[in-house]
Amino acid sequence: MNGQHWSLPFIGLPYAHDGEGPRAFNCWFFLRHVQRVRFGRDLPSWSSPPTRLGQARALTSWAGAFGWVAVDRPISGDAVYLSQLRHPSHVGVWVADVARGSVLHCLQGAGSVCSPSSVLKDHGWKILGCYRPAGEVR
Repeated sequence: MNGQHWSLPFIGLPYAHDGEGPRAFNCWFFLRHVQRVRFGRDLPSWSSPPTRLGQARALTSWAGAFGWVAVDRPISGDAVYLSQLRHPSHVGVWVADVARGSVLHCLQGAGSVCSPSSVLKDHGWKILGCYRPAGEVR
């Protein structure tokens, strides 16, 4: 590796509501892509993707079914569950070593970005929870 941060290759990928990659992603398939490529983790897919709200809400459902648990102190690679205006509707990946914690995520109108948690808060996003495979919790 040439010294660049691990998140850089994932930034700038385009968003598409039904994007399953590799050319464009919605937030769920972007989360799956980063987990598979960077962390070697396979996350579930859907034969027909649910709504954006359904994708985000699915995070809490699959977490238990696939052995992921909620954690209080996220580390890089943890799945992040977010809401905006009281609506749980988004997922991303925690990046611990950027701006005291950031979320790598794929947004409609922006594509994939790495947003510091303080910027997310300024734009009305709230982190509802972070999840990690149970076998990796210490």
